[in-house]
Amino acid sequence: IQTISMMQPDVVLVELCKSRLNILQFDEKTLEEEAKNINMQKLRMSIKQSGFITGVMQILLLSMSAHLTKELGMAPGGEFRKAFHSAQKVPGCRVHLGDRPIQITLRRAMGELSVWQKVKLGWHLIMAKEPITKEEVRNVNKKDLLEEMLSEMTGEFPGLSRVFVEERDIYLAHSLQAAARPIPSTDNEL
Repeated sequence: IQTISMMQPDVVLVELCKSRLNILQFDEKTLEEEAKNINMQKLRMSIKQSGFITGVMQILLLSMSAHLTKELGMAPGGEFRKAFHSAQKVPGCRVHLGDRPIQITLRRAMGELSVWQKVKLGWHLIMAKEPITKEEVRNVNKKDLLEEMLSEMTGEFPGLSRVFVEERDIYLAHSLQAAARPIPSTDNEL
């Protein structure tokens, strides 16, 4: 918030795609409720939109997100909402969605895994509902949680690291370049 307010940028890039835009539009309480209310209708809709494996993985990830939300007492994406609202206060500032569509990322990730690895990952997502201690939350501030989780999973699922880190880094770098391009003038001025 302070950086955006101080720098008054023309563009703020958030690490979201269009399908996750609702993270910016809802408040914390609504997002917490949405993540907690996973039902068969959501599962069917996810499978219909993304295919069986990717749809189920999306629901499992949403379930994991609901668990983290409950444990931490806050919905994911708070930093994106804060950046979005801060950018809206800067005259002429645009918000650029910089992430690759989540469905593509998940499809690519699932394509990297064997059937056995998919079963193991699904089992892990179902069973990984351990309580999170205050010490672990403090440690999150010291290092990137996603990076830590991916490095733990890299041994068993090396393809996930390539898709979630390397490919997304390339995509995000391209998005940063696109966001930094000047907007073409509609005037005929030089």
